[in-house]
Amino acid sequence: MAMNASTCDVENRLENFVIRKNDSESTDFTKTGAKIHDSIPLTFAHIQRATKDPDSDVYMISQKDNEPIYFRTCIAYAFVFDYGTHNKSFHKFQLDDSTGSLEASIANKPMKRHQITCLHKEVTALASSEGNKEIAGCLIRLLETAMECIDPSLIMKGNSLFLLGRPNLFRDKVGFDVFSFLIDSEDSQNLEMAFADHLLDWHNKNSSTQHS
Repeated sequence: MAMNASTCDVENRLENFVIRKNDSESTDFTKTGAKIHDSIPLTFAHIQRATKDPDSDVYMISQKDNEPIYFRTCIAYAFVFDYGTHNKSFHKFQLDDSTGSLEASIANKPMKRHQITCLHKEVTALASSEGNKEIAGCLIRLLETAMECIDPSLIMKGNSLFLLGRPNLFRDKVGFDVFSFLIDSEDSQNLEMAFADHLLDWHNKNSSTQHS
């Protein structure tokens, strides 16, 4: 990157990297030659049908007319219709995406939240200097965005969420373990429709191309 690139360019490129870092094609394969995917878009109906390989961290979704889908992590978009029972380690939420309902568990991550809070205080102090104000402002916004993606106490009933996680299969109950999330704060349904388009495009592309 050129040394004279503006701090806004730095911020935009970093945000784009965070958003797109999981978009690359999978290079892992099952013993039968099927691709193992990460961060694939799924509905709750898909997740509720998932089964886990007992010897690995890979999940499988059977399809009636196509090859099974194998994955480690997935993304979903859902509405918070109620709270679950929180505990010291996790916040729990009842979610619905119009294809099904699941209980999501989101780790509280107190150490990461403490680290981000400390960094925010340090950067805020730097912002008092005129020479540091622009780059400090960019860093503050990025730290605030990072906190919004890991602090489940910010989630309220009625929120819509993007979620990155994996199924939690315990006995006969299916849940959703969430690694990170993004609250959809837009008044429009643009992000929900964008996810729906991505979901359809991904499954149309991969429905019959699971083998290399």
